[in-house]
Amino acid sequence: MPEQDLEEGDGIDKKDVISGTASGSLVAILPGVSSAIATTLALEARGEGNEENAISILSAANTATNFFVLAILFILLKARSGFAIAIQHLMNIPIWEGSISKEYLLILSSILIASITSFYLTKYIGKIIAKNISKIDYSRILIASLVILIAMVIIFSGLIGLAIFMVATLIGISCLKMNVRRSNLMAVLIVPLILIYIFHSPNILFIIQSALNGI
Repeated sequence: MPEQDLEEGDGIDKKDVISGTASGSLVAILPGVSSAIATTLALEARGEGNEENAISILSAANTATNFFVLAILFILLKARSGFAIAIQHLMNIPIWEGSISKEYLLILSSILIASITSFYLTKYIGKIIAKNISKIDYSRILIASLVILIAMVIIFSGLIGLAIFMVATLIGISCLKMNVRRSNLMAVLIVPLILIYIFHSPNILFIIQSALNGI
């Protein structure tokens, strides 16, 4: 890798933070929408921009997602991310009764502390890594990452998980070759969810039943 420029820019554009935060809220509200889709929407709404704008929007969207997902979990008892599902398995989520629960405040405090701490650690550690990464053979890092990923898939998912991992890898590479956004692959979640909500809705079922009776 080439030597990295360690000089800091002019700061973060407020538009990037606002658009990233707004799009991040969609992840908590709409089922099947990921932070990648939220970031894509924010980038399209922004229009022209550079890599720094994209990173700012992505960071804002990911951070906002954690806060909004946590709120939806405790208000509606709906898990909109793996983070929320993990919390559901770790503790019993109390039913919302119009007041803030101790559990919510505890997790919210943890997120705030982690966010602030990671911000300063990233600035400090990031400069050290950026300064020395050009001295490291990047191909070895990639190979080590791939080996670790494969090992984790085999340990937690077995051979079936490895087969799915390989298919998903080929699909991801195909997107890069065809210059297609990989966020479109989230349709694998969104489309089935839409169909489930449509055909399990009492109103829709009533309409279908009425149409069949008419025939």
